Amino acid sequence: MTVFLCIDDNRGMLFNNRRQSRDSEVINDMLKTASSSVYAHSFSEKYLSTLSSSFTFSDTLLEDKKDFCFIENLDIAPYLSSIDSVILYKWNRDYPFDVTFDVDLKAEGYRLENKTDFAGSSHDKITKEVWVK
Repeated sequence: MTVFLCIDDNRGMLFNNRRQSRDSEVINDMLKTASSSVYAHSFSEKYLSTLSSSFTFSDTLLEDKKDFCFIENLDIAPYLSSIDSVILYKWNRDYPFDVTFDVDLKAEGYRLENKTDFAGSSHDKITKEVWVK
C-alpha cells in the first residue's frame, strides 16, 4: 500500500478540522503517481470529488489495504505493517495545526528514495518525498 500525506514544516496536517492539502498540482501529481484509483476518506470527498473522478471514498481504506490512499485526517501508525511507501508533500511553511503526522519514517524502517521540488497552484515550492520500506 502507498499512502500520500500533506504536511507543513511542523508536520501539521489539520487545524480545527480544516485541511492543509488544498493544492491542485499536488492532486495532479498524486494521480500521475498512482497506477490505479486513489482512495480517500469520506472527510476528503467534498473537496476531491470536484477535482477528479479518479478518487474512491471509503472510511475503511487503510483497513481494506487499498493500493493508493490519500490521508488527510487519519493516523497511519497502526497500519505501517501494510504500508510499503509513504509519499509526503511538504508545504515548506508553518501553519496552525492541531493534528500532526507523528510517524518517524526512518525509525520505522523506511528510507528516503527520492526528493523533488515542484511549483504548486498555491505554493511556489512543494517538496515531494518518497519513502519506501
